[in-house]
Amino acid sequence: MLLATARDLARRGITVNVIQPGFVDTEGNPADGPAASTFLPDDGDGAVRQAGGDRRRRRLLASPQASYVTGSVLRVDVGYAA
Repeated sequence: MLLATARDLARRGITVNVIQPGFVDTEGNPADGPAASTFLPDDGDGAVRQAGGDRRRRRLLASPQASYVTGSVLRVDVGYAA
């Protein structure tokens, strides 16, 4: 779906990318909830990220410097998916 959407919108100069964070502490996915014990031990540093902590990466992908970056997945997960 990402690639198809990126391809379709590229003609209009719109880029579509995905940022994949590691475990993020949210109301629906709390750091002390059941999912944390599953994901945090395998996360690279075991740290819990806070929502909104990837502002710089979002700004980069939305900037003119990234105008040719589309259809990409940026993993920011401290090696979880490695």
